[in-house]
Amino acid sequence: MRDVLDEFRRRTERMLAESDPTLDNFDGDAVALESDYAHADPAEVAPALRAAAESYSGLLSQVKGEEWERQGFRSDGHAFTVASLTLYGLHEVRHHLGDVGA
Repeated sequence: MRDVLDEFRRRTERMLAESDPTLDNFDGDAVALESDYAHADPAEVAPALRAAAESYSGLLSQVKGEEWERQGFRSDGHAFTVASLTLYGLHEVRHHLGDVGA
């Protein structure tokens, strides 16, 4: 989830700074394998997760007015606004919390 939050923050930053950027693909499964999540120390993961959440939420707290409608595009052409990307991020958080609870 830490890496997912970081990716949503990076995408939002690009959408706010650039006109209609094409957003990089993100393969969460590949990142999980590369980062060896299965062997991560929870004492290190928890503060990193908190930092990622605070960084992303801090950025979102600065978004104003029409900035919520700025767009970015996936490589397949699907458009997101900052608002819709934020809702998608919230969905991911809820989804992964459900995974942890299962």
